[in-house]
Amino acid sequence: MSTRARPSCARERRARTTARASDDADDRARGGRATTRRDALRAGFHLDACRRLTHMNPSLATPWTPTTDATLGEQYARALELASDRERRRTTIGLEAEGGTLRARWRAGRNELAGVVDSGSPFLTTFRRCAASGWGCVDARDVSFVAFESTRETYGLQIDDATSWYAATRAGVGEFNFDELVFGVADGVRGTNAAPFFGLVKYVNRERGIRPSFLQQTDISSFALDFDNQSLTLSRDSLVDPTRAGVLRTVDLRVKGAPVYHYASLCDELWINGERFQTSKPIYVAFDSGTTGMLVDRSLFDASDFQLGCRSVDMKFTDVHGQAKFCGSSLKTCTRDCLFIVKPIDVPWEGVGRDYHIVFAGLSVLRNEGSLVVDADRGLVRLGRFEV
Repeated sequence: MSTRARPSCARERRARTTARASDDADDRARGGRATTRRDALRAGFHLDACRRLTHMNPSLATPWTPTTDATLGEQYARALELASDRERRRTTIGLEAEGGTLRARWRAGRNELAGVVDSGSPFLTTFRRCAASGWGCVDARDVSFVAFESTRETYGLQIDDATSWYAATRAGVGEFNFDELVFGVADGVRGTNAAPFFGLVKYVNRERGIRPSFLQQTDISSFALDFDNQSLTLSRDSLVDPTRAGVLRTVDLRVKGAPVYHYASLCDELWINGERFQTSKPIYVAFDSGTTGMLVDRSLFDASDFQLGCRSVDMKFTDVHGQAKFCGSSLKTCTRDCLFIVKPIDVPWEGVGRDYHIVFAGLSVLRNEGSLVVDADRGLVRLGRFEV
């Protein structure tokens, strides 16, 4: 679950856009035979990135600058590679169980990184310090430039310290590759079981200065978290068949103060320990794979039997065909590495608790469904077994 970031500098973005247009003209005039303004600027960005990345890691103290004598053959090979990559419509990667969560791997330059697969947050992030935790880290040779000013990010119960935003020289997930993909590098983290993220929320509230999401920088429109086969599929085409049962429409909670377009649907009925919770306020359920159990807004927690201890939760929805769709979890169904715990959370969105309630349904609920399949562009979510 994501909250908000400090606004970026509009003047800096306009200046960068102007410089990029000027550099394009400069490149064409020189025909690639000499060092252009873009090369000089990029080298400067590399030096700045090196200083930032090596501040806490002396082993990265040797700055790297881009070569300016790439041959036409190398450029042609790169263009062919990119064209071939765009023809791939989907890619599937395996997931790893990690402390009650699922971890996905991705690449930044020559380094392999990992993050908690989170359908409730938007970013790819990593830590500045390299540790023996298996999450990986990035070095200065793998970034092109500093993309945005630093921010402080909050993800549910986890608070990251200063986060720097870099553009990777090249990033990849499975068979998909992306040039200059922006990701976050956190100086440190506060909170239990802290981890970097592999965020799958596509659309953010840019008016509030939220950094661009991972998916928003790509042409990926859909994804499937297959819990039965412990895999993640990213697709340039929709993976949601609206003719099937269990397809729900999502509600854009950004109009209610959310910083991102959560994959949330309106809940018709909420049952706690076998008793229906009565309220005149709408209840929205966000399907959040970055949460292990369930998080509910504090007002809902205090006004319900959640505060007395929760043995089971059941939720009723209406799918796109007008049919009832049920999902939930309990201490009986949540076994092995599943963790069914319901906790309150202070959600800093206007109207939460007063006008509506919000529930973040995590892996303890989603795993019972077999998969979470999302079409971010069409605003559709399907709960049920995933079929390719």
